Amino acid sequence: MASFSHSTEPQRRFIDRYFEELLARGIQYFLPSTELTIVERTEDGKPELRLHMRDGGANLEWLSAKYSLVNHGKGFTEHEQKLLKGIGKVLSTRYQSLFNAEAVALSSEIFNGLPEDHYVSGFLDPYVFAGAASLGKVTDRVSEAIDVLRISAMSTYEDRRISTGRCCSDFSRILATHCLRSLREHCPIRAN
Repeated sequence: MASFSHSTEPQRRFIDRYFEELLARGIQYFLPSTELTIVERTEDGKPELRLHMRDGGANLEWLSAKYSLVNHGKGFTEHEQKLLKGIGKVLSTRYQSLFNAEAVALSSEIFNGLPEDHYVSGFLDPYVFAGAASLGKVTDRVSEAIDVLRISAMSTYEDRRISTGRCCSDFSRILATHCLRSLREHCPIRAN
């Protein structure tokens, strides 16, 4: 990642606060019963979400802030932990792409659409957001499919809803194929 000169320090702080807000909004959207609180600020933060699980919540480190994430007396499920990591990977990749000249040219798609779509994609396929270096090598098909479904759900012709059955059927087939491929790659079946 590019280093900042003294003259760009205010811009870096602005970008950091913006990305801290994106983290807070993403967590609130998917885990609305949690409470995220900044407990400390540091000077040497990194654009990588570090997650330390504890009873009833987690401690997070993101950029120059340390957080306490409380899940109201219960621990996070494995899926909730994976979702938090997915949000972190998406935000980290977006942040890193801002300061990497090569990645900027390849990264426009990760800024398209709703951030929540990309968080779902980061949850389902974490390899799409493996850092700024991976941009352009892997396509974020999940968030594209979510966007197509959203648009088709709102489509009408002469005040009549357009049937999205075919679109949903295609999406289900694409998603199933993607998930099966991902499972085969990451959880191979071994003969005993």
